[in-house]
Amino acid sequence: MKEILDALFHAYGQAVTLTRGEEKETFSAFVQPLRREKEQEPREATALGWVDQRRWRYIGPGQPAVQDGDKLSCGGENFAVQGAAPVRLGDAVLYWHAVLRPWKEGTQ
Repeated sequence: MKEILDALFHAYGQAVTLTRGEEKETFSAFVQPLRREKEQEPREATALGWVDQRRWRYIGPGQPAVQDGDKLSCGGENFAVQGAAPVRLGDAVLYWHAVLRPWKEGTQ
């Protein structure tokens, strides 16, 4: 099963670069926007200014593992991992599922 998923990531996935500290790794994964039931303005006014409320879904291979706070780049967009969890079959990690938020250089 893991080999089939890895082949699908390689054949149909997008190039994704994972940045963790000074380390970078490029591989194939799926990144797509999370759909909303109603179309609405994807940002909200806060005391600090406008905050982008869009979220993206990440589905990627078992390795490398993605963790909260990691940075991902895909298709010219930059994202921060907001929540990640492995999907397992027995003890093996088949793939990682994560929610991403837009991220800009120089922000937390």
